[in-house]
Amino acid sequence: MARTLFRMAAAGAPLCVVAATLGGCADTTAMRGLASHTSSALTQDSSSLAAFIATSNQSNRDRATTLADLQMAEADAQVSVERKRNGWALAARKDELALLAQIQRVRPADIVAGLPAPPPAMPALDDGGAGASLDEAAATYKAMARLPKFKDRVKEIFDAGQAVRRATQAIKDKAASPS
Repeated sequence: MARTLFRMAAAGAPLCVVAATLGGCADTTAMRGLASHTSSALTQDSSSLAAFIATSNQSNRDRATTLADLQMAEADAQVSVERKRNGWALAARKDELALLAQIQRVRPADIVAGLPAPPPAMPALDDGGAGASLDEAAATYKAMARLPKFKDRVKEIFDAGQAVRRATQAIKDKAASPS
């Protein structure tokens, strides 16, 4: 129990939960209810984080695919224009060639240069372990929400007794050693 409380305090567990675990400071039913609610909220946060990352990564992949498709369409359009021009030149269609020359005064490169640059491709997002941390915290709160079993209570009492015995022995050993 003491180790659990120390870990909770070190991990930044709310002081009210630590105080409620000590007993006498708060109603244990309310504490278990709060722990259960916190566990549910952390589980939902973990799921939301995973969904956000998956959606962002898919959006980035879709944007890269769209950009590649537009570049292919531009290349196809250039090939089509060159074919038409060559066909009209061979057929000596001066009117069409003059119209094409007039249209081509505004080059596609000039139009593209006037557009805002597409944002660079984003690397895949990663939660950096935050999802696992949320899951671990949720599991801790879930365990706190359960009623303690008799076996666990006896083990805590036994562990506390062992800690007292070790501390007492350390004090005796220190007192017995010449200083």
